[in-house]
Amino acid sequence: SGHHLGIAIDMAAYALGAEWNERHFTKDRTWKGTDHAASLEPAGLAKLCRDLQATYTAMRFKSMEILDLEKEQRAKLKWGEYNKDILDKAGKKKA
Repeated sequence: SGHHLGIAIDMAAYALGAEWNERHFTKDRTWKGTDHAASLEPAGLAKLCRDLQATYTAMRFKSMEILDLEKEQRAKLKWGEYNKDILDKAGKKKA
């Protein structure tokens, strides 16, 4: 059970392979008690869930190295030069 402030440690733990994440939550972190200060309020809990989902999406297996919509930008940036063949193919698909 985490007693740390913020959610960055939770993201790091997940990225390193943690399968469970236990956090205390409260309606008001200023309440008296031993766990309230380190607990997440509803907005913090929502951010934790949002960021864990985003981390999962970013880290999951993708069937291709690069998405079709990324190819044109990659062609422009690859080795600091424009890859004319890829740009030409991308232009023909749009027309």
